[in-house]
Order: sequence, then C-alpha cells, then structure tokens
Amino acid sequence: MATGTQQTFIKLKFANPPLDGQPRTYLTSDVSATDTTTPVRSTSGFVITGAVDYYNLYGSYGEEKAEYKLVDASDAATDADSFKVAALSFSHEASDPVTRIPFNQIIVYGLTVTGGTKNEIEIIDIDASRQYTAYTYEGSTYAIFVIAYYNSNTGDFGTYSAEITPTTFTRQTCGKIIKAGLRKAMTHIDENPDGDITWDVALEVVQEGMDEIITRKRIWPFLETVDSSQSTTASVAYIEKPTNMNQLLFIKVNDFKIDWMSLKDYHRYTDGINSTGVPTNYTVRDDKYYLIPTPDSAYDVEFDYYKRPAVGLTLVSEVDIPFVPILIYFCASQFALIRGNDKRSDKMYALFAAQLERQVEEFGAPTQLGDAEYVEEDSIYGEDTSNYLI
Repeated sequence: MATGTQQTFIKLKFANPPLDGQPRTYLTSDVSATDTTTPVRSTSGFVITGAVDYYNLYGSYGEEKAEYKLVDASDAATDADSFKVAALSFSHEASDPVTRIPFNQIIVYGLTVTGGTKNEIEIIDIDASRQYTAYTYEGSTYAIFVIAYYNSNTGDFGTYSAEITPTTFTRQTCGKIIKAGLRKAMTHIDENPDGDITWDVALEVVQEGMDEIITRKRIWPFLETVDSSQSTTASVAYIEKPTNMNQLLFIKVNDFKIDWMSLKDYHRYTDGINSTGVPTNYTVRDDKYYLIPTPDSAYDVEFDYYKRPAVGLTLVSEVDIPFVPILIYFCASQFALIRGNDKRSDKMYALFAAQLERQVEEFGAPTQLGDAEYVEEDSIYGEDTSNYLI
C-alpha cells in the first residue's frame, strides 16, 4: 500500500518590474557577449561619478537576448556616453535600448489565509527575456502568494503586490473542489474580503463537509496507514498516539503484534510490580498507550490504523479521490444556501447525501478490526495463573 503525500506543483507568473519613468538611452555601436564597456548616446538621467552601482536592462522585456547587468558607477568607463558593466551574456546591436531597471529579483512569499503572515519562500531572478517571470511552487503549505521586487545590490525592496491566488488546481485540491462547487451553485467567490463567500469561508465549508463525511462513516479502507516513526524508551511505560489516528488496528513492538488489555486489568497486573522487558500488551490511559511490561530498551514500534482526514485545509491541500465528488456537492449546497437559493441548496444537498451513501456502500467497513475481542478477567486469583502476565 503506497503511503505519503503527493507533491503539489503550482505554476505562477509575476509581471516584471515596470520601467515607466526610468531613464533610457540607446547603444551607439554593436557590442559582443563578454564586453564590459557599452557605448550609448548619453548617460543623462543615469547616476554616475562614484554613486551606488545599479542595474541596466539591455534590450526590451520579451526579447530573447534581453538581459540586465550591474553598472559599475565608480569606474572611469562609466561617463557621459558609456557604461562599465559586468560582462554581457549576449551580443546587442546599435540602437538597442538601455534602460535603468530598479530591481533584479523577486521575493516570493506564501500565505496560508488571506491577510495572514507573509512567509518568505524563495528569491528568484527576474526573467528579462519575457514580459513576466515564471515560478513553480512545489509544496502544499501555501495557497496564496505575495511578491516584492528586490534589488540584491542595494537591498532595496519594492512594495508588496496584491495577493495572488492560483487559477488552476489539481483534481484533488480544495481549490478545485471549491471551484466546482461554485459552478454547481451558480455563484462565485467574493473579491471583497468582507463578502459572504471568500476563499476562507469556502475552505471552512470544505472542512464542514469533511466532518459530515467522517461523522457518517469513520473508517474508510483507503485511509489505512502505517506509522513506524516511534520507538520505545527504556523505563518509560508509554508511547504516544499518532496525532492523526482515528481508529487503531494493531500495534507491533519489536516486529510482534501486542495484545490489548483493559485498564482495570492493567492496574491489577502492575499493582506493586515494576516488571520490565519486551512489551506484550498495551492499554489506553491519559490518551497514551501504556505498555506491559515496561520496556527495558529501545524497541521499534509500528502502528497500523485508520487516519483522520487532514484539518487546517488550504486551497492546495489534497483530499482522497473518493471524497472529491461528495465534497463538491456539499460545497454547492452550502454556497447556494449562503446566496439565499434554498431550492438549489436542497437539490445539491440531496445529491451530496446520495453520493455519500453510494461511497459508504462501496467502501463497506471490514467485518472485524484488528484481533479478536479481549475478555477482561474477573479475578487474577485462580488455580492456574501461569497464563497471567506479571
């Protein structure tokens, strides 16, 4: 059974920094790749004579050989009709434009919710050969993005852009589910952050739909997972539950399945006794699994269980494929209800309920979870006590 999280890729395009109002001139002769002196008509409007270095764009955005180079403003070759620059990467012809470009990089920030904290993801170089700079986000943490232009030479930042929300999502993402639900509800996301249906509200609706699905049926076979990240600690009687556990199937310690016993029997067996060794039994206490006997060393632990669907969803969070059509109809019913279209809301909810029941029937629960039922002992005192764990 394959486990893990499928990688998400979001392709974004950022407009390159505007050049309106920036000084511009033109080459007066051809220059070759690797040249460092570029003759121009005039450097009027550009800062020279020992000022801070800056970037010039050679060519125009969208041209194959367009590039920006750092000008050495303190070099004698940067004068009234020439720039001293880092070695060119391409050749350029006489009359090609030379424009001061205020920034050479873009800082990409990720947000989990609208108006949330801006978390720096990456700094990327501006692509002068296009009208925009493309970027692919590989991850599932962020669904909303903001950028700021950046000058890596001076450390200057531009203003933050407006929030950028991807227009396309993979089939299993919450963003795709929300968009499909909006279409079925014949409505749309409100651009106003105070609107009735914002992206944040829509994500809450997806989470509510997931809660309804799990309330109807807790155990779905495709949610079975194995966690082997823990090990026992010598003289520590318990191990922690996996945080996403919904229903335990069994526990293995040192590659052997251990048996469940009631908390009542656990107290009987451990009353006044502090035995250690390789655990053979476990019980639940204080939301932890207590082992019997107490481990005497570090042993590998393996949990086999049904996990809970993720909470704290974002637009790029993926849900399991069988839940996708169910959630689409649930979202549609709630979106229509918010818009006051009760008739369509009722219709979508009926389709949600029908889809859910079909999936419940298809993914019927196993006849038995884990091992045979444990029978609690009435007394630990009897003629034959050889089978008791002490």
